[in-house]
Amino acid sequence: RLALAFGIVSVLLVVLIVAGSLSLNRVKASNDAIVIERMPRIEATQTLLSDVNDIAIALRNMILTSNEMDRAQQAQNVRASRAKMEETLQYFDRVLDRPRGRELLGQIRKETELYIAGQEKLIAIAKAGDVEAFRAVLTDEVRPVLARLKKAAGELVQFQKELTAQSTRE
Repeated sequence: RLALAFGIVSVLLVVLIVAGSLSLNRVKASNDAIVIERMPRIEATQTLLSDVNDIAIALRNMILTSNEMDRAQQAQNVRASRAKMEETLQYFDRVLDRPRGRELLGQIRKETELYIAGQEKLIAIAKAGDVEAFRAVLTDEVRPVLARLKKAAGELVQFQKELTAQSTRE
């Protein structure tokens, strides 16, 4: 009887060890999904938004200054931030694999193209020193595009947060 009881306890112990191990593997998989996939994507989207904001600030600085060297520096800042944005978008091209993420990336790409066209137009106007034309283009053309770009990027952040929450429930 003692051997039988010991055998049963041993079998139960093995079952508990296997169940615990499987549970730990699920926790590890969820943590990996969060740390390796979701957080870097959220951080990349925040970087994209930061670059968008840096461009907006540089564009406004261009028209606020009358110094040609400062305007040239601001134009260079716009192009540097734009290059960083493109790196981030290429990262998203590689890692976004869900249909909703790809859809949002498409929206971000579309708005980015329009934003770049607006930037170039504003840079040319700033070089000419036409403050009124700059204000009109900024207000009527560039700001609406900027708002849509930020909205799409914000939706991408929210989508990644939802996926993170989903990972924690699995």
